[in-house]
Amino acid sequence: MLSSIFNLAIDHDLILINPVSRVKKFKENNQIERYLTEGELKRLVDVLTQPSQFDIQNLRIVSIVKFLLLTGVRKREAMDIQWSDVNLATGEWLLKQNKSGKARRISLSKDALGILQRLPKIGTYIFANPLTQKPYADIRKTFEKIMKAADIDQIRIHDLRHNFASLAVNSGESLYVVQRLLGHASPQTTQRYAHLQQSTLRDASEKIAHVISSQAT
Repeated sequence: MLSSIFNLAIDHDLILINPVSRVKKFKENNQIERYLTEGELKRLVDVLTQPSQFDIQNLRIVSIVKFLLLTGVRKREAMDIQWSDVNLATGEWLLKQNKSGKARRISLSKDALGILQRLPKIGTYIFANPLTQKPYADIRKTFEKIMKAADIDQIRIHDLRHNFASLAVNSGESLYVVQRLLGHASPQTTQRYAHLQQSTLRDASEKIAHVISSQAT
């Protein structure tokens, strides 16, 4: 943080050098991976399907969480989506701005498209806050309430993106397809999300063992 502050001061011609530029930064492990178990996914879907039964009133944020679960896009990408970005007839979404800085087209599934088609148009933004007609600044409070109702602990909004990638891989999709689904610029980034369930690994191991044992005379 200090290094960033000093660099900003240099940019504004307030100082000439960064006095902490040679201080080694602590290497933080930020690649924490969290995926939903089969039971957690079922409970989450139950809550998202019948939110009123769990005293969850903000249905627009419920729709955002559903959309994130079904698309694997980043939180800000979903929350900033505009009606003009999506063809509601074909399900094609032109994502103009994203982390990579490059526009890309996303083909929405029928379920994801259905979420958008059922929402009333109250402004420019699809998931707009009804009070401001602008995107929500933060949805964590309702997100945490949803997860508590589903009895899911230690999960972040971004973990829904991890989970989407994991489900894709375990459904047999190649890392190249997952890379395109997530909009990653390099396959190395996708590799981080390519979590394989133990059952998938075990099945692969059994197939290999079967090939070897079948060679025995």
